[in-house]
Amino acid sequence: MERDFLLSCIGGECTINRTCATYSTMRIRRIIIPFLLSITSICVLFVVLELGMRIFKPQKYFAISVNQWDRHVGTKQIPGIKGFIICPEYEIDLTINSKGLRDKEYPYRKPPGTRRILCLGDSYTCGYGVQAEETFVKVLEVHLNEQESRSNRWEVLNAGIGSTGTANQLALFETECYKYEPDLVVLLFCQTNDYYDNLTCGLYSLKDGILIKHDAPRTAPRKIQKIVYRIPGYTTFFARSHLLNYLKYRLSVTHRNRLTESCTQNVSTNNIAERYNTLTKHLISALGRACNEKNSRLIAMFIPVHPSMRGLPKTTELVEHCSAQGISCLDLEPHLREADEKNIQTSHLLDGHWNATGHRLVAHALYDFLVEQSLLGEVIIQE
Repeated sequence: MERDFLLSCIGGECTINRTCATYSTMRIRRIIIPFLLSITSICVLFVVLELGMRIFKPQKYFAISVNQWDRHVGTKQIPGIKGFIICPEYEIDLTINSKGLRDKEYPYRKPPGTRRILCLGDSYTCGYGVQAEETFVKVLEVHLNEQESRSNRWEVLNAGIGSTGTANQLALFETECYKYEPDLVVLLFCQTNDYYDNLTCGLYSLKDGILIKHDAPRTAPRKIQKIVYRIPGYTTFFARSHLLNYLKYRLSVTHRNRLTESCTQNVSTNNIAERYNTLTKHLISALGRACNEKNSRLIAMFIPVHPSMRGLPKTTELVEHCSAQGISCLDLEPHLREADEKNIQTSHLLDGHWNATGHRLVAHALYDFLVEQSLLGEVIIQE
């Protein structure tokens, strides 16, 4: 009797276990099947939209951006990331080192017997349009070590970051780049967009003639960027998607428009021009003082205004301001104009960035300027 009772209990337990297993299986199916259907639908939709873009609106510009929002400097390059730009005129890699520079690894502390030049600027300095070793920064480094290596070894560091202005570069120097102990700091100023970038980045404002530092504003597109970079395959498998590159471009435009709106609301065009001109002068002066405090000397190098841009201050106005501050100035306009008169193409036609020839020209113009100004000997600090 006890045996029959035990068997009935065991049988009942087995029946219960089978019922539970069946219920669990059904529950899992109710979750997994809709999930798989959703994923499949998304994939099919993506493929359809991607094919539509390739047929009706094919993209010519593909990029994995190496930039990210930063509270203190506005825009920084992501340490260790590997990006690229592919467009009809060129294909380049953008490999960023562990400290956020498009350069090889450098220790912060300067080695004995070494002199350093730190180059600040936007995409022209960073070298959009050429490979890293073709930038004027690295061409200058090679030339210095060939011509001026009798007493010192030279290191020229590329701290250029695309889509930035003098405001970002001042913040970058004060928070990070001073650590490299540069003897000379070269600021490449792009007059076509740096005035406006200084105003719209929101890092600095003027109050009673004094620069006030702010945290960088963070727009919705920048928040989205941080999320999508965590998606597996975003920087590899999906990198050449026409659909995603189009969406990235629209987000970039939205980001810039949001920043512009926040800085120009209820302000006339003339007042905007006056604001960014005055702000830029204060920023360059502040960078000169920051370099002075770190035993460096600032050199300002100016890219001429593009002929299509009107209403921007003349180069001579900034040169006069910098000279009054004891900042050495190199205007690249005569050098680029001479090349143009000789039918030497120094820039890419579509986006205007310098090609390898343009970077070599700028490197040699800068080297000649440093020699003429006796800046390769003992560093003279600005008063």
